[in-house]
Amino acid sequence: MQKEDCLFCKMARGDIQVNKIYENESLFVINDIHPQAEVHRLIIFKQHYDNFLDPKIQTTEGRADMAALVQAIPKIAEIGNLAESGFRIIQNNGAGVGQSVMHMHFHFMYDPKFKDQL
Repeated sequence: MQKEDCLFCKMARGDIQVNKIYENESLFVINDIHPQAEVHRLIIFKQHYDNFLDPKIQTTEGRADMAALVQAIPKIAEIGNLAESGFRIIQNNGAGVGQSVMHMHFHFMYDPKFKDQL
């Protein structure tokens, strides 16, 4: 299920054209337009989940999407040869911690400065 007025659902449907750097049946990956790191990608589910508390995550389809995410991470890391250097995956769960688009997504990030940060 998708929401009509959701930015990421519009991207998933093709209403908004984006340069997808990776895609599988459940998700797609784009570069963040406001990067916070040397490499900053967004991993976006094609189906709409508000966040981890969305009950749809517990459905068969939701679990399949989560499994597809886990299987995609090594492939995403291969883009730009980041598997060796390391990377972060961040998911903000709600506006109170910085989620600005209420469609669950993950930030895939690499920056050498992360080595000296939490």
